[in-house]
Amino acid sequence: MGFDFEIHFKPRRENNVADALSRIDIPSLLSISYPTTTWLEELRAYYISNKNGSQLVANIKDDPVTFPNDVYQNGLIYIKGKLLVPPISDMRQRTLQEFHSSFVGGHSGVNTTFKRLSSSFTWLGLK
Repeated sequence: MGFDFEIHFKPRRENNVADALSRIDIPSLLSISYPTTTWLEELRAYYISNKNGSQLVANIKDDPVTFPNDVYQNGLIYIKGKLLVPPISDMRQRTLQEFHSSFVGGHSGVNTTFKRLSSSFTWLGLK
């Protein structure tokens, strides 16, 4: 290729400016962790086992004209792209608490909490 060069070995003690090519890569075991949401499984179980939940799913599937903004996908119901939180014991209360009182929520106030919450979730009487 038109290059004329020679390679000379330099021991580590003489090679003060080590670069990526002269370093030995020590293999290490890496792991990836990610949060899992157990409450989504609660929602899916609700739509399977609860009478009202399974009826709502059947209505959405059977009559998409009546429910044009509702989608049943992966065991969950979305209304206008927002996850529907059904009236499961304290599910709504836990969601509100997460968006308001957690480190992420930061006690932002009613309007800010509502805006953040309503961007992803919906339920009857959310406001």
